[in-house]
Amino acid sequence: TTLFRSKKMYENKIDPEKILDFIEKRCKVQVEYTRPDNTVLLIEGFDFSDPRILRRKPVISCEWTAQAVVAYKIMADYFSEDNPNKSKDYRMKSDYYMAQLENVAIVKGGIVKHKGIGLPLIVMALPYASKEDIDTGHGWRTPQGQQTTSLASTIYTIFANEGYNCFELDSLNYSGHFQYKNSLKSE
Repeated sequence: TTLFRSKKMYENKIDPEKILDFIEKRCKVQVEYTRPDNTVLLIEGFDFSDPRILRRKPVISCEWTAQAVVAYKIMADYFSEDNPNKSKDYRMKSDYYMAQLENVAIVKGGIVKHKGIGLPLIVMALPYASKEDIDTGHGWRTPQGQQTTSLASTIYTIFANEGYNCFELDSLNYSGHFQYKNSLKSE
């Protein structure tokens, strides 16, 4: 759902809620994640594909989980006026999966705003996935190395934290600062 605004999707007879329901039913997984300090955590997120189809154990894609967080935030905003309960449910999901991503951070510390530059100061980095050297089902494998960080996962987690939809061109204002516009219903 991050590719289009929710309103446009509905206008084109695409239901973003059905898409989110599909990924929740087919790609949501819970895995044991071993952090570089050997702490084992039970975390939940989204796989690259349905692991049953790939015939492998589940793995969490940090990038794709962060994209789901953005989608949940978009849907929370979309329903904020017309259906506050549904909006709250989507906001709770976005908060939950954001916390799950913070649990897999290799360099812990959270995302801190630094006044003056307008962008978040990165004080954490995320792995590409919860397991190394795993078939994604899309023609590549996850990187090797327990402490290998991923720019894609880290950037998408920043986007998720900011509620920034990188596929919506007017989300970035002219000064270059992140500015999420609630333009879902105003077109």
